[in-house]
Amino acid sequence: MSAKHFKDKANAYWKGKTSVQDEKWLKDAAATEANETDKEAAYFQYLKNQGDIKSNRKFEAPSAPSKQPDYMMQIWQYVAAACFVLSLSFTVYFSLQNTHQQQELYASRQLEAQYAYDTTKEVLILISGKINAGADETRALGKLNAVQQLFDDKADN
Repeated sequence: MSAKHFKDKANAYWKGKTSVQDEKWLKDAAATEANETDKEAAYFQYLKNQGDIKSNRKFEAPSAPSKQPDYMMQIWQYVAAACFVLSLSFTVYFSLQNTHQQQELYASRQLEAQYAYDTTKEVLILISGKINAGADETRALGKLNAVQQLFDDKADN
């Protein structure tokens, strides 16, 4: 291998025009080339050494986060549910109370109306009785007028 060939491949590397195989060749050839390209050879030798280093760590692809329960969130959810149930029960209780009060009010007004009807009926019966008594007296006057007429007719004769 010539230093010129190494230099040409190194220039292609710096321009970004090398393949993976070319870069591997540069790393392997860096150990044998040491002329005027010492700096480049040292660089590629460094890359080869860094590539040979193996890590003791094992890297795993990140997995989806496990859904462990968040206890504070659960507590807040329980508190919110309890508040909702309490407010719903108060709403139902007070609406039933209001309905009960309306029924009592309706019943009391119905009793008042029945009392007014009964009182009016009694008063009308009383007035009717008084009118009928006056009519009886008027009929008696009518009989008196008939008798008076008889007397007048006999007097004229």
